[in-house]
Amino acid sequence: MPDEDAIDLGSSVIRDTGGHANKPEETISRKKWWFLDDRPILRDSEDAIWREGDREIWQQLGDIAQQIATPLADKDSPAPGMTFGIFGDWGAGKSSFLRMLKVKVEEIAASHGKSDSVIFSTYVASAYAYSNVSVRHTLALRLVDALEKSGHPICAHLLDNASGKNVSEFAASLSKLQATSQAAEALMTLTEVPLLLSDVFLGKTEVTKEQPRVVVYFIDDLDRCPVETVERVLQTTHEWADVHNLFFVLAINRNWLLEAIKKLVHLANEPDYALEKYLQHSITLGNLEGKALNSFVKSLVGGYDDSVSRQIGDNLVYLQKGLIHATPRAIKRLLNAIRPKLATKFQGEKSEANSDDIRRLIKTEVLAYSWPSFYQDYFRPSVLGNHHGPANVWRQLEEICRTYETETQMDQHDPDKEWLEFSLKRMRESYRDEHFMNPVDYRLVSFLAEPPYWLYAPRESNDRAISESIPPRASSFRFDKPDFMPQTEEGIDSKFMQLYYSGQSEPDPKKKLEYYLSAAALAGDDMTAIPSHRADEVGNMAVDAERFRVWPFADQLFRFALQLRPNHPNNMQNYVSFILDTKQASSYRDAEKLLETLREQCADFKPERTQLLSMQLGATNGQQAVLSDDEKDKIRANIRNAPTDFQVFGNSILLAVSTGSFDLAKEILEIACQKAYLGSPDYLYERLRVFADSMAGRQEFREQRLQAMEIYRQILALWGTFNFSRDDEAAVRHNYATLLFAFDYDDEAGKEWYDAYRLSASDPAIRRSYSQYVARGNRPEVLAKILAGEALTESEKVLWPKKNTMPKRFSDEVYMDKLFGLLSNP
Repeated sequence: MPDEDAIDLGSSVIRDTGGHANKPEETISRKKWWFLDDRPILRDSEDAIWREGDREIWQQLGDIAQQIATPLADKDSPAPGMTFGIFGDWGAGKSSFLRMLKVKVEEIAASHGKSDSVIFSTYVASAYAYSNVSVRHTLALRLVDALEKSGHPICAHLLDNASGKNVSEFAASLSKLQATSQAAEALMTLTEVPLLLSDVFLGKTEVTKEQPRVVVYFIDDLDRCPVETVERVLQTTHEWADVHNLFFVLAINRNWLLEAIKKLVHLANEPDYALEKYLQHSITLGNLEGKALNSFVKSLVGGYDDSVSRQIGDNLVYLQKGLIHATPRAIKRLLNAIRPKLATKFQGEKSEANSDDIRRLIKTEVLAYSWPSFYQDYFRPSVLGNHHGPANVWRQLEEICRTYETETQMDQHDPDKEWLEFSLKRMRESYRDEHFMNPVDYRLVSFLAEPPYWLYAPRESNDRAISESIPPRASSFRFDKPDFMPQTEEGIDSKFMQLYYSGQSEPDPKKKLEYYLSAAALAGDDMTAIPSHRADEVGNMAVDAERFRVWPFADQLFRFALQLRPNHPNNMQNYVSFILDTKQASSYRDAEKLLETLREQCADFKPERTQLLSMQLGATNGQQAVLSDDEKDKIRANIRNAPTDFQVFGNSILLAVSTGSFDLAKEILEIACQKAYLGSPDYLYERLRVFADSMAGRQEFREQRLQAMEIYRQILALWGTFNFSRDDEAAVRHNYATLLFAFDYDDEAGKEWYDAYRLSASDPAIRRSYSQYVARGNRPEVLAKILAGEALTESEKVLWPKKNTMPKRFSDEVYMDKLFGLLSNP
């Protein structure tokens, strides 16, 4: 069934009403807010979207109406048939546009005294998409029905032409439904349909008696139909394209129309070009922005006499920034969702109309509506919880968003997206959630940047609060001299080490970094006050500063460490990694020089990491990462020399998988496990898990993901053998479920996600994935519990219908049997 926005415009003759339809009598006072309905606009006087906002759309609506009404002005100037496309997402106002176009044509017809000469027919495509009757037949049926209702004896006329003789008496004996159906069938069988219909519409037949007609055929709700239905509609409208005075108006999502055209003309790469064959003109109804959005919302809330409506009308910026899809329907649904909650919170509110407290309430409800998962997973624990740690992280998030938005407004052509992305990447470490703001949602960033803030309090002065500071875009950082300053080199070194050890043992990040700041200031701007062998300590300080997100300080410390010992291999690798992580393009040349030194002078120090960093740096210039045979041999040699070194193993696996060298990755796994396995199931699990996780992430390689699925399956089948936590098991089940779902084992994916959620309901990644899965199962009460992190019972397990039957194995790779066989035959 079509939904409410695809309301049938009716098959009717236009009567002269002076351009105004009868206004429905109102029985409920408009002074009290109930809920906003979803009906399309009935007349142009109701339009607060295009008439008051987007004048270009309003102008084009009038132009189309004038084109349709052209034959009414001069019956001797028939108009060629045309097809117009009204594009837009669901809820964008396509049905409202059709209604307004109908009214506009009515007004023009009335001005010419030709109200009876315009016939409208509407085809709600979704009502017929799944019937056994062909699309072409139903389209013809609706057209014939509209003509019959206009007083035109079309049924008899079509039956006469189809049979070649006068069958008027026979037609008169049929019921209206029978006659219409048989006339539609006749219309489909006639070979000269365009000529026949043109004669009818131009008044050239005996029955029309020199009375030209204009027929406007609205086809709505196409984007809720299978693409095959859209394809048949296009075929039919194109076949009737030569009918004079016949105008088709198609309302549909543009991308869905292009999918149909791809199948229709077999131009998969050029559907836009082929679109010109089927549509003569199109209009795109986009998201409402700026003046159009303001005008529409104020038209919705302006007639209500209550404080909530006034507050919403006075604070439209949160709707402007918070609506992900700013269509008329989405706006109405947002207002319906947030208004009751705001009414409850505003009861007894004594604040000023535009107070921060009231605006913060509106901002909170818009956030909860537009980004429900983000609201549940991050906002509630951080802002509404009682935990100091998440609150600090949220405060940093608000400052990051504010800083980015401010700089974007100052320099609109060059917003520093790299800085923002890296800042948010570091915050993911605080949440320990790789999905946090990943990928970056720039609309959400802009929304969070809009004051007032929940926790962040902007400072007028740029003080240096270490643990809460946001990295400035410049990499410079100056050290303040400490209150004490020993006079001898020996004393300075001793004091430096005291401060370093104090920092190492201090658990509080702010205090730790304060010790490091004092130590760095003590050593002097050029680090000449401490001996060169302190490069290890300075490098460790740099790693900590990076970990605590004070990146300018980390950058300076890395440089000072390399100044003390220029060829320190560990510091060189760490600094290159830092440059790549922070995407400091201005330092890429320095990184290349360090890598060159590592390759030439420190070739034996973690060569697999040097190689991985080299390939990552090359990727910034678009270089394709490929391992030579010599490089592969070196990797094999490193694994054989240190088979139990987990860091060497992890870097080698990552290097092999990232370059597509999957056979080498398997070889590394077999060498590490078979050569060094000492009967420890946990040793085997750690390496299998690293291998599977690396393979699972390569979405473009089907076979490798199937191997990862098989490893996960066997790990879970043997879980009792391993000595790992509930969180470990939950993570494996989550990864396994993700792959199962990707390969259409939907029911099994649901089982694994249920078990993963049961083991670790607080894990945001698991909760997010499982909630998205459950959302399709029509169990809102279960979805609400998952979003809240509440426990589920077995009866609340939601499973999608089975698509594929689970195989005995996902991959028959022999290496898996060898490795898992070690558990029984060490």
